[in-house]
This record gives sequence, C-alpha cells and structure tokens, in this order.
Amino acid sequence: MEQSLSVSPQVTQIPRLGAGFGLRAGAQVIDLIVHNVVGVAVGLIIGVLIGLYAFATGMPPSVLSAKLQASTPVGYIFPLIGYVFYHAISEGMYGATVGKLIFKIHVLNEDGNPVAMGPAFVRSFAFYIDGLFFGIVAATNMRSSELQQRLGDKWAKTVVVERSAFNQFQRPSGWKFVMVFLLAIAVDGFIFALSLLFKLL
Repeated sequence: MEQSLSVSPQVTQIPRLGAGFGLRAGAQVIDLIVHNVVGVAVGLIIGVLIGLYAFATGMPPSVLSAKLQASTPVGYIFPLIGYVFYHAISEGMYGATVGKLIFKIHVLNEDGNPVAMGPAFVRSFAFYIDGLFFGIVAATNMRSSELQQRLGDKWAKTVVVERSAFNQFQRPSGWKFVMVFLLAIAVDGFIFALSLLFKLL
C-alpha cells in the first residue's frame, strides 16, 4: 500500500514584539561610524586625485582645497542622502545593516515577511524625523507601540525584531550580506563623492 507524503506549508509568523530602543540606538551608532569611515575614505581618495590634478596642470592645490572645505548646502544634504541609501539598500536587500547584524536585530514587514526596497526607503528617510531631539521622537512613538515601532516603521509598516525572539527567522547567507554591504557603502561613497565634486564646480 502506497503512502502519500504531504508537506504542510510554512505559515508566516506575525511579529508580536519589537526590538527595544537601546538595541536600535546601538545599531545606529555602529552604522554612523561606518558611514563616517566611508566619508573619510572617499575624502582621502578625492584629495589624492586633486593633488595629482594640481600637479599635472600646475594649478595651486590650495585653490581646490579651499573649495572642498567651503560649507555648502550640497555638502550637508548629499551625505544625508547617502546614509539613507546605505540603510535602504542594506535593509531592503538583506534585512539588516552591519549595525543591526552586530546587535542581532532584523527588519521585517508587519506580516513577518522580508521587507522590500520601497518600505526600506520610507523608514530610512523617516529616520531624520525620528532622530530629532536625540531620538526623543522615536523613543516616544516606540513606547506607545506594542511592536515598538518608530514613525518610520509605522509609515512603512515594518517591525524591527530580535532574531533570538522570532521563531521563524532564517538569516540570509553571509555571502549575501557581504555583497549587499559592499553595494550599500559603494552607493553611500559615490553620493558623498558627488557632494565633493559639486563643490569643485
């Protein structure tokens, strides 16, 4: 007598508890460090290229250096945009930035499925509202939410969960994280480089 084997479909677990403010703030500190290191590295590369250009053309390097050091709106806005892209790419393609990976937290949709690029951009742009007054806006909204969602999470319909507390969680491969991380910092660095190049125009 033949027996038929039936495989029950996996039911997506809906998140019931979000990660706390401390874990998420710690992850942001790590990500800010990464973002600033990328900015310093790009600045050094641009500085070397400017030195070579000045040597080849006979132009005084001080003229170009003065332009780079000038404070302009582009110089402030572009790095902020780069940080948004760093977060959105990392979370939209992997579910976590390097900071979140270290603190063992992950971004998911409210229904427990992986987050897509659209919601990842929404929550990343909203960070600049949630981060006002040293994160008081985010902390206040998280306290009033059972899932500890900040404004960006509510607008994007996302939840940040601790991996250890989420039974269904399956972390993507390490190689995928490496590829996504390299893409994220490359885009962040490119946008930062554009801000420096615009200063030279």
